[in-house]
Amino acid sequence: HLRDNVILGDGVLINDDTGLPKQGEHSVGVARQYCSELGKVANCQVVVTTHYADPSVSWPVNARLYLPVEWFDDPQRLMDSGVPEDIEFQTKPEIALVLIDEANGLGIPHSAVVADAGYGGDNTYLSGLESRQERYINGVRCNFLVVLENDPRSVIQRADVVMANIALQKWRTIRWREGTKGWLSKRFVAIRAYRVVGEERKKLGWLIGERPGYGQKGDRKYYFSDFPADAPLDKLIEYVHRRWI
Repeated sequence: HLRDNVILGDGVLINDDTGLPKQGEHSVGVARQYCSELGKVANCQVVVTTHYADPSVSWPVNARLYLPVEWFDDPQRLMDSGVPEDIEFQTKPEIALVLIDEANGLGIPHSAVVADAGYGGDNTYLSGLESRQERYINGVRCNFLVVLENDPRSVIQRADVVMANIALQKWRTIRWREGTKGWLSKRFVAIRAYRVVGEERKKLGWLIGERPGYGQKGDRKYYFSDFPADAPLDKLIEYVHRRWI
């Protein structure tokens, strides 16, 4: 179906996590860790989540509590809190992959998986998505390492260095959603590159840069996607910004 030239039902699965502030020490998984609700390190629980979002609807798919590694150093605490004996430590990206598997098991159709840099910069997470043949577009940090597809020297570069060397005239304004104060837009550019772990080339995809447009404020951002060479940049930008729909 089409509405304003947007395909309805063209969904993405969004992996993220949220912090639940806690004052005590007895709730399962509570620890001093980053709490997104407060924007700082605090005593809290952290829940890894998966949401579905398309241009018309957004709804929660699943969630799972993250248990910090220090909890597994105290078997008595695990037992007193009722944690099942078969639960083993998993990182947040590893839990996110489990939630993607469960979403697929439920038959939830989606065109891409989307996440922030906390997941998008994790090799286990990206390799897990690639082995599952999932298309993704994720935020990455400025020090994300790549080798440009057409670089004959195969120089390993940081994402921010690559983007700083791209001429301003190659950046273009893309708008992705109409907000309460008009269309949301920034300036973007994309270049084909291999993501790199150590000195090993991994998946070939799109390294994407985002910067404020004329008269706008905001930080530069970076993304990596395993979509093929013919993927329209406008669509990738619309996908990744559904994290805030």
